[in-house]
Amino acid sequence: MPHSPQRSARSLGLVFERSHALGKAFHYVDTSGRGYLPPDEFEKAVELVLTSDESHHCPGGGELTSSQVKHLVYSLRGSTLVDELSLIHI
Repeated sequence: MPHSPQRSARSLGLVFERSHALGKAFHYVDTSGRGYLPPDEFEKAVELVLTSDESHHCPGGGELTSSQVKHLVYSLRGSTLVDELSLIHI
């Protein structure tokens, strides 16, 4: 499913807005302190911070769907954040 530039910009804006919370989530998930995560663990950390949850629903509707998080993680492939073992550096 293709994403519009507006949707991508919104996703990136949300990542920037919640960068501190994402850092805490990455630290929580990276229990060994390696500084990198496999894509599935990285995705879990992002979902903890950026997806909507009925009990924590933001009235502004700023959350992402699980599908959008998957697309975000997929889009990191080939970036300098991902090494040759497909580990995402945090």
